[in-house]
Amino acid sequence: MAWLRIHQKAAPMNAFLVSFMSSKGVAKPDLKPLPAIKLCSQGKHEGCSLLSSGANMTLESLPVKTYDVEIDISDDALIKKQTLAILKDLRPQWQADSIKFKTFTQGITNRIFRVTHQNYPEDKLIFRVFGKNTNKVIDRLCELETIAKMSEAGLAAPLHAKFSNGIVCGYLEGDTLDSASVREPQITEKICEAMARMHQIPVEPTEGPFIFNKMRQYLDNLPQSFPLDSQTALFNRYFGNNDLQEQFVHLKKLLTALETPVVFCHNDLLVYNILYDNAKDEVHFIDYEYAAPNYQLFDIANHFCEYAGVEEPDYSLCPTNDQKRAFLKSYLTYFLKREPQKTEVDASFAMIPFFEAASHFFWCLWALIQAANSTLDFDYLKYAIVRHQMFVKVINIISSA
Repeated sequence: MAWLRIHQKAAPMNAFLVSFMSSKGVAKPDLKPLPAIKLCSQGKHEGCSLLSSGANMTLESLPVKTYDVEIDISDDALIKKQTLAILKDLRPQWQADSIKFKTFTQGITNRIFRVTHQNYPEDKLIFRVFGKNTNKVIDRLCELETIAKMSEAGLAAPLHAKFSNGIVCGYLEGDTLDSASVREPQITEKICEAMARMHQIPVEPTEGPFIFNKMRQYLDNLPQSFPLDSQTALFNRYFGNNDLQEQFVHLKKLLTALETPVVFCHNDLLVYNILYDNAKDEVHFIDYEYAAPNYQLFDIANHFCEYAGVEEPDYSLCPTNDQKRAFLKSYLTYFLKREPQKTEVDASFAMIPFFEAASHFFWCLWALIQAANSTLDFDYLKYAIVRHQMFVKVINIISSA
C-alpha cells in the first residue's frame, strides 16, 4: 500500500489554490457569519460550542428529568421493560398495555426507537440509547446542551429527559432521506435553506473550528489493537504505511491557509440525519452529536460526501460538479440573503475538494475509534479504510490539478 506523504505536496496544493483563484479571477466569497453572542462556559468540554446566557451548565443542571436507568440494547425484552419504567414517571397517564414501540435501525453509533400511546397520538417520544463507549468520541454534556439550546431556537425537537446512557426527546415528523431522495431538487433546496439558517446561529469571533481538536482527540486515542486478531492484522497492513499523525499536521496547515469562515455547523449531515416532512414541505436535521463551530464549507463538503451512503458507500453517487455548483448557489442565496455573484460561487466551489478531503480523514479517524469500542454490528474498520482511500484520492486529484 503506497504511503501518502502529504508533506511533499503541501506547498504545491497551496500554490494550486492561489493560482487557480487568480487565473479565474475568483474572489473569496463574502461568507461572514453574524455577530456573535456569548457561548457557554464549558470550555473544558471538548468541542463544546453552545449558545448560552452566560450561566454555567452541568449535566445535572439541565432542566430535564433524570433517570438512573441504563437501557440494555442487546435485549429487546429488557429494552421494553426499562423504557416502561421511565415512562411510568415521565408519562404517568400512559397505560403500559397501550404503548407501542417502533425501532429505527439506521443509527450506526446508537439505538433509536419511537414510543407512542394510542390515546395520545400527538405525543410521540424518541428514545436514543448511546452506543457503548461512544463517550470516548462524543462529548455527551455538550450534545445535551446543544439539543436544549437548539430546541429553544426552534431548530430541534424538545429534550424531555435523560437517563444513564441516553436521552428522551420529542418526535419530528418526516422520513429520513436516502441516496436517491437527497438529490431531489425540491428536497435539496430545503436542505440549503435549513443549512443556511443553522449556519447563521452566532458564535464567538474567536471560536476556532472544532475539527482540529476533535481529530487530535481521535489520534491521541487510536487503538493499538482490535477485538479480533484479523482486524489488528488488517489495520497494520493498511495503516502501517500511513503516518496519520503527519497527515493530520499537513492537512491542518492546508485548511488553515484557506482562511474560510467558521460558523455553527452540524458536522454530520448524512442522509439518516435529515428528515423531510412531505406534508409541510420542510427539512429538519437531527442528531446533533458533533454540532460545533467549524469551517462553513466543511458542513457542505461533508454533506456531498454523504451522498455515497453509509453501509456500503458508493462515491460515484456523489453530486456532479454542476450539482455542487447549483447547491452552492442556492445555499449562498439563503445565507447571504441575496443572489450570489458568480465569483462567490466559483470561490466556494474551488475550495470544496479540500474540505471533502477533510471529511474523509475525519471520519476515517472516527471509525478507527469505533472499531475498537463499539458493540454495534457494523464494519467500522472497513469503513475507515474506505474513507482513507477516498482521502488519498481527493488529495492526489487536488495535487495534480
